[in-house]
Amino acid sequence: FISETSSVYDAIKLMSEKDVGSLVVTGTGYTVTGIITERDFLVKMALPGLSAKDKTVADIMTKDPVCTEATKSVIKGLELLIGQGCRHLPLLGEGTEEDGPLHTESGLRVVGMLSSKHIIRYVYDL
Repeated sequence: FISETSSVYDAIKLMSEKDVGSLVVTGTGYTVTGIITERDFLVKMALPGLSAKDKTVADIMTKDPVCTEATKSVIKGLELLIGQGCRHLPLLGEGTEEDGPLHTESGLRVVGMLSSKHIIRYVYDL
């Protein structure tokens, strides 16, 4: 997770350190405000030649990301990824602030992330 007030540079650095392609973005009260992905960085920062140290995560994040409950099937997740044209899907579940930020619309916490990479691994293991 990363704050919407953090620099894009810090977000990309954290993604690199954690070997992930996206981060859930948090705002006031540790609530979900968006998602930032490698693609957001490439399209909105790298291609136009902008400095990642001069912009905040809020400047380039995707607001109000599509989410699903962690208890849903992998196929349901795949349907959402394809239907919404996204590659990363925050997973929601019961929990406390220690588990993750609050998704205010559902009242659940972000407890994980489903990505197209996870779907490929799932299909490969069938």
